[in-house]
Amino acid sequence: MSNLPAFMESAGSALAVLTPLVVLPLTVFTFYLRSLREHQSTWHKDLTHRINTIESIVTQIRQHVFDFERDYTTKEEWLREEIRTRKQLDELKESSWRMEAAHGHFSLGHHKRNVDIDSVTEQDCIDRTDQSTDNNQDEKRI
Repeated sequence: MSNLPAFMESAGSALAVLTPLVVLPLTVFTFYLRSLREHQSTWHKDLTHRINTIESIVTQIRQHVFDFERDYTTKEEWLREEIRTRKQLDELKESSWRMEAAHGHFSLGHHKRNVDIDSVTEQDCIDRTDQSTDNNQDEKRI
């Protein structure tokens, strides 16, 4: 039992010598990892800010291009777009009628009035497009 206190003394002195050899590199490594993390979070915030800025600029450019295209489209393009939209609306109405008929809530008189109101000839579309173009040109002159 007398060897135990001597062993404890030698183990304590060995620990006292080895502790700075272990603690110092661990401390440096810890600070290095912390600085890497801070750098990465700062870099991420900066990158996120740049991406958001780019997205907003791209959205503005898209809007400007859309406005430019809208201002300089021809009457024929407007006419084609209007006719295509009307066809899509008619298809949507027909499908909703089919769905209502399938469920037993079909009222022909109510839907018939809507069809008469919406039936517009191609010439009416051309006339309206001519009028709106003339109005736009008058506004640009002013």
